[in-house]
Amino acid sequence: MLLSFLVYTTTASALAWLGWHANAREQRVMSAGGSQLPFYCWEIVASIILFAIVAGARYKTGYDHIAYLSQYIQMCNKGHFTRNDYEIGFVLISKCFALVKAHEFFYFAFWGALQVGLFYFAFRNNKFLLPWLALVIMLGGYFVGWMNTMRQVVAECAFVAMIPACKGRTSYLWLSCVSLVLALIHASSLLIPLYLGLMIALRKVKLERNVMIAVWVGCIALGIYPFWIKALSFLPALLDHTMMHKYGDMLVSLTSGEVRYFNWGPGRIMELVSQLMLLWYYPMLKKHYSDNAHFHSFYCLAFVGMCMGNLLINTSHYLLRPIEYLTLLQGVVVAYALCAFWETKRFVQLAVLSLVSLGVIYVAVFKAVYVPTDTNTPYLYNITFCHR
Repeated sequence: MLLSFLVYTTTASALAWLGWHANAREQRVMSAGGSQLPFYCWEIVASIILFAIVAGARYKTGYDHIAYLSQYIQMCNKGHFTRNDYEIGFVLISKCFALVKAHEFFYFAFWGALQVGLFYFAFRNNKFLLPWLALVIMLGGYFVGWMNTMRQVVAECAFVAMIPACKGRTSYLWLSCVSLVLALIHASSLLIPLYLGLMIALRKVKLERNVMIAVWVGCIALGIYPFWIKALSFLPALLDHTMMHKYGDMLVSLTSGEVRYFNWGPGRIMELVSQLMLLWYYPMLKKHYSDNAHFHSFYCLAFVGMCMGNLLINTSHYLLRPIEYLTLLQGVVVAYALCAFWETKRFVQLAVLSLVSLGVIYVAVFKAVYVPTDTNTPYLYNITFCHR
């Protein structure tokens, strides 16, 4: 437990300091008549390296780490994966590492660097968010999620980087082409054009706080017992004709009436309080970021993700996986909110949102130690060099 607390807290603090330093240095340069720091400034490069080290050195951190590790070892020893459903791009990259017999540390560090590099690239012109984003990633539970759905998160972080770049029809078309390339890493990236189209459609929508809260509450209520799930019985047959056909059989039992029930524990309550704060303080955030070109896009998509996440929470993670592209953006909006509370000296709100959004990893680690289950022990951080 102490190792987990130490790694998560130290990494979060170091990344936050690097982000703060990059922004402060850029402000000094610009006030002296200079230009913005490039994306490859030393603070961001150091952040990517640090994140990669922590991602590469982990062992059994993230639900699927052992599966990925065993597959990579198989690739090194036999020249192929035992699984035959990995995307060709992922297989080729893995084979490149296996051909030189690279230690798994470097293999997983590469994927971690790719994830955070793409994610940070989205905010290269908004470096004021970097320290807050660092805290959210490491302490908000996102890090463990990234280590779990490793391939999909590469596509998700690329999607985040696409949001500021999608400004019209031309950019939408070429970004859609990029998403096809990303499908070589994870097939779910085929959903990116849909989400970008949704973002474009929502740009002119005027959000009302009371309406959003009502919709949010309705989704929570409907998600408690998703009786309506049978209406999705057409999905398995539809997925059989796509690159995501493997999910079809998994949805059959779900649409036939088998559902799960998510416990209302501390983690769930913290998530809902965080979401409610983002909704309640939307008018203030909208005013504070009135001159920010991308806040509205991030917020709209994050709101859709919050609603869909609450609606589908008691179904299956195979339905939740596609909307992780949107639920990831809740963390981005949390960073926006934390920064706004700090800048406007709303310290009570800052403290509450920090508690429920940045306390996630500590609660998860505590539960993993004292109430160990298969669903929470992957939050514990272990070092790979101690297990080989």
